[in-house]
Amino acid sequence: MHRNKYLQTLFLFLAPIWSFPTIAQNVYPFSFHTSDSLALPALKELLFEKLPHATKHSSEEVLELLIAGDIMTHGPQIKAALREDSTYSFDECFSLVSPIINKADIAIGNLETTLGGKPYKGYPQFSSPDELVNALVKAGFDVLTTANNHAADTYRKGIRRTIEELTKQKVFTTGTFLDKTDRENRAPLILPGNGIKIAILAYTYGTNGIAVPPPAEVALIDTAVIRKEVKKAQNMGADYILTMIHWGIEYATEPGRAQIETAQFLHDIGVDAVIGSHPHVVQRSEIIPANVHNRKQTFVLYSLGNFISNQKDTPSRGGLMLKLRLVRPYKKAPIRTEPSYQYVWVNKEDNTGKAHYKLFPIKLNDNPPKDLPLHDYTAFSNFQKRYQNIHLTEKATNTFVIIPPLHPVDLQEVIKN
Repeated sequence: MHRNKYLQTLFLFLAPIWSFPTIAQNVYPFSFHTSDSLALPALKELLFEKLPHATKHSSEEVLELLIAGDIMTHGPQIKAALREDSTYSFDECFSLVSPIINKADIAIGNLETTLGGKPYKGYPQFSSPDELVNALVKAGFDVLTTANNHAADTYRKGIRRTIEELTKQKVFTTGTFLDKTDRENRAPLILPGNGIKIAILAYTYGTNGIAVPPPAEVALIDTAVIRKEVKKAQNMGADYILTMIHWGIEYATEPGRAQIETAQFLHDIGVDAVIGSHPHVVQRSEIIPANVHNRKQTFVLYSLGNFISNQKDTPSRGGLMLKLRLVRPYKKAPIRTEPSYQYVWVNKEDNTGKAHYKLFPIKLNDNPPKDLPLHDYTAFSNFQKRYQNIHLTEKATNTFVIIPPLHPVDLQEVIKN
């Protein structure tokens, strides 16, 4: 995200809200009641530092979102990040993609691990060093969602500590909650960016059979609850509702029936974009057309694939960075969604065979990146061939590949047809 900008305009937006603490708790994240370190004054400073404001030179309002897939740390990744002084550094992992991520107004990722403290461990019950989040912040991430099947891997301590550490490192988060009150305060997560107020909700199909220890909550795919929280976002004045959803079958290259039906449900209740994770491979995108339930189209990407992990099969060695460019031509006009994407590839070893984990931004018609070790060329080429046929779009421009934009639809035309 663009940082330290436009503080005066944001202050004008926030000043009336801070006069009423109850409203502030409903609109902004991190209003906890259990820890002095998570108090509202720190939140006020955080918002001033991180959130952008409306463009001055034009009546057109534009907000660019960047969304990345599953962020995982398996055991070999943790080992590779260990330094001689017993600290950890994941900075190198994101050094090549950081310039891209930082260009977005709001960058979002799915944190598919916990920050449960030592002992650090990978699969099957993840607990990652706090330095992972530090590296993600440096890379440009602003929001990390935590609703996924590994959310309860380190039980009550892990859920609490993950929320607290993300808050400490000034990261917005939603998907797991300290208790019912915390969920009421942080679901949906509302961010006012560039004149467009966005609501972010996150849900998962389950937690690998691990019971969520009360009073903590993990946002599960429950249509009644989702309907209620989407309605809440609408009542809070959200201009755009983004749902991050952890679903589907691992390693399946096509979305299953449950995914397709859930996407249709989300469209019908008014969600603007549905972005999936969990399969660990890229799945197709589609546009759900307007209907009598929702006059807007909904953009769906069924799976982003992995962002970073140590998974070995070629299809899991990479994934997508999705960009959603939200455009409102003038005040109160409907918002147009302009999706685009770029692939990333995880390199695991340097040319000497030493383990390292580094993300390479790629286009599928590129030659292998010049810094890619020679022994990785074959796997990289297979990845290219596999995903060249995924139906996302045909048109390429510069770095990101453009998907045809979604335009507001006339409801009367929908009814006629």
